[in-house]
Amino acid sequence: MRILCPTYWKDSDGDESPSGWYRDSELLPVSFLLNFLRTHSFRLFRGAAWTALLVPTSLWYQTALELSRLQALILRPIIGFTPYRRDRRRSVMVAWLLSSWLQQLTRIKRSFPIEIETEGQHQVIEASQHPGGLVICSVHVPLVYAVLHSLVDIGVPPTGVVAGEREKQHGKIPVWGRQVDLPAIPVNQYVLLKVRTILREGGAVFALIDAGFGDSPRRNIFRLIGKVGARAVLAVAALGPTGEIIVEYFDPPDPFCETEESIVANLEFLQAKLNSVVSGA
Repeated sequence: MRILCPTYWKDSDGDESPSGWYRDSELLPVSFLLNFLRTHSFRLFRGAAWTALLVPTSLWYQTALELSRLQALILRPIIGFTPYRRDRRRSVMVAWLLSSWLQQLTRIKRSFPIEIETEGQHQVIEASQHPGGLVICSVHVPLVYAVLHSLVDIGVPPTGVVAGEREKQHGKIPVWGRQVDLPAIPVNQYVLLKVRTILREGGAVFALIDAGFGDSPRRNIFRLIGKVGARAVLAVAALGPTGEIIVEYFDPPDPFCETEESIVANLEFLQAKLNSVVSGA
């Protein structure tokens, strides 16, 4: 018997590869382990994170980084025998695992240092003075919520954060490594209305403008920026070569999103940045 892989296992160009078909015998050796990890990974990370209380907080980040590297070393060959071997997330597996560790460590509600290097901070600081409001736009990449840590550190904490249920805790967004929570804006039919209200009051919003990893950035938020006279700044986060998290801010081709053509240029520019992060460039 053969089974067809879901659409997210297709090749990057969207065409179904002939190797997208797998026999049951190919999947059985690892199916149990994958199902277990998929079902219980959150609990495993949460339980293991509490053992961090045995380690000084000054070592939490480095310990999480080393554990992520060890986990990736173990998981890569296992995933290589599954349909997930074509998933682009494999190239940034350490960063994905580190994101999970940092999320769970932050839930312990103790401050701990994170090695973050911020590039282009002058651009977001300058943009935060714009009277029409500011939207810091990013996409679902590993470590993207390190951007919030960076924004708090440079004195530009967002008025609201557009986030899904997984990132929220009691209606707030915990900032990694800080005992600071930011107001969450739920992703529902009213999300753009709430963002518009904040922008009209001169506030700042952090928003992921795609539906998930691998999805193309959406233009709705850029259209809203253009309509209300706000300004956009783009942000990405990536794991650096020596284990530091690099957060980069940059202006899109048209920060004010004045035309449909310039909005498309903004989307293409952000997509190119996303591709460079995933490829490790």
